[in-house]
Amino acid sequence: MERCYCSYIPDFISFCSADWISHVKINNKMVQQKNSSSTDMYDMIDTVRYSVDHKNILKKSNKFNNRDLPNVIVTPLDFNSCGLSWLREDDEYILMSQMYFDKVLYIIYCDGLKFDGDKKESIEKIKLWNDTIPCPLSEII
Repeated sequence: MERCYCSYIPDFISFCSADWISHVKINNKMVQQKNSSSTDMYDMIDTVRYSVDHKNILKKSNKFNNRDLPNVIVTPLDFNSCGLSWLREDDEYILMSQMYFDKVLYIIYCDGLKFDGDKKESIEKIKLWNDTIPCPLSEII
């Protein structure tokens, strides 16, 4: 059996490596069963798909080419695969991740909730870092 294993990564490095950070409200949560005949990597495991409103996009890299962030966020259903399947409808979270090749917002336990402590404090810290930390790997817009 696999287990979710996360290495410690300092906050500022997580900030720099994230392609997007957003304060979201979960509108809907849908479990999607795996489809073994699909070639889409997100269909090969059971997933949770969250329909969200982006209340405040705190960071968005140029990889999005000035497009809006998608309103669907995907995570594995199983915690052993580092899934964040316990997020609740109508609750708000600060979520983050990298953007994958197919423009899907895919979150995992290791980095997805990194800044979800005190939301006001986290938002202020992220806005300050947007202005002061020169992230070499991530272009912020």
